[in-house]
Amino acid sequence: MSDKDKKPASNSPSPDKGGKSKDSNSDLGMNIDFGSSKPKKVIRGAFQYNLNGNIYCEENFEIYRDKKEMLITYFSESMSRVSTGELLKISVEYQVTKDYVPQKVIVKKDLGKEKVEEIFKFDSKKNILSYTFKNKRSKHTQQVNTSPRFHVFTPSACTSILFFLSKKFDATSKNIYFVISSKNQWEYEHPVDSKMVALEKISLTSDTIKIGGQEVQAVHYKLIEDNKNEGAAKDAKPATIQVFLSRHYAVPYQLIAEDGTIIQIKYLNNLDDEE
Repeated sequence: MSDKDKKPASNSPSPDKGGKSKDSNSDLGMNIDFGSSKPKKVIRGAFQYNLNGNIYCEENFEIYRDKKEMLITYFSESMSRVSTGELLKISVEYQVTKDYVPQKVIVKKDLGKEKVEEIFKFDSKKNILSYTFKNKRSKHTQQVNTSPRFHVFTPSACTSILFFLSKKFDATSKNIYFVISSKNQWEYEHPVDSKMVALEKISLTSDTIKIGGQEVQAVHYKLIEDNKNEGAAKDAKPATIQVFLSRHYAVPYQLIAEDGTIIQIKYLNNLDDEE
């Protein structure tokens, strides 16, 4: 989870400037276009990012479910001020099937005059993931052969544990998942990276944790990342993240990294009367 030096983003939606319709129920500033589809918003919420007692980022997100198309789409946005004083804006659109297999993932970054868009599209018939990187100077494409079930890491907490719902979880052992990520920032420098991660259940029952003064029930897991492909020493221990997972669309209540970073739900509104 990179690009986290962010300040809270506004919840105010951008004005509709015509053209393709924007979802009128969205509280996010990004344009959300569903075309002729009319999915239902089922979750809205926000995360706060905390390090050494300081909140340095807020991520706002919404989740929509389209029962007709059998698709679920996650939207998130965040803003921060970088060391130069400029504002960095990052938005993520993450669409999965009812089995939580990614179909389309779009990551947009905006910093001053720099704009970058990364697009992942999955061809389920051929098991090929197409990756596109675009900035104002160049465009690069890549195709990756992948398994039928995989996950794409993005700079968004709300989609970080989506792979949990992609297959039946074995509570008695480590569960292995295939994930794909991009290290590219403002220029194309690397092909996409693939690796395995493991998720292990720590508590057999739900843990009670406090969020915003309220108690919520979460299940404690440990995420173990294989960092051998990222320049780590051969004898280095795998990176681990403590995960406290909600029961709502694999949205975590809390993520705790080894460096002390804590990503925690600020609020989570369940709008799904069928869940």
